[in-house]
Amino acid sequence: MVNKQNYHGKYMKLVVILYFLAAFLQLVGQVQASPMASKSSQPKIICASYYAFKYKRDVEKLPTDKSKHCTMSCYLTRKCGGAESAIIGFLKEFADLLGFGNAEWADLRANRAGIHYGYSASSNYACRKFCTRRYPKQK
Repeated sequence: MVNKQNYHGKYMKLVVILYFLAAFLQLVGQVQASPMASKSSQPKIICASYYAFKYKRDVEKLPTDKSKHCTMSCYLTRKCGGAESAIIGFLKEFADLLGFGNAEWADLRANRAGIHYGYSASSNYACRKFCTRRYPKQK
């Protein structure tokens, strides 16, 4: 039997490592960016991280794994931008590759669908509706 506390501790360590890796990559990108670039054009990984944790409980209630990926990506795109949403999606799949879940290419495709829809979605409700229709529960 798996010790849930030990599993949670390992998961949190991984999240922290991935977060710092993403923050480092953002810093490198900012250093290389033109000093004339606007702040809004630079990555907002902190925004995406914050909202990913904020929306996690809401998204976990959805019926399928792909609808969860799609919806979270849509939410994050609406709040923080598509690039930031994509980074969070890739980090999640990377964590899955390390043994913290089930990594699938289809998850990245669902993320992409959510990102594309997120640019035009009028609300989080619209994101949920789109994604649950696109990835319905299998009978």
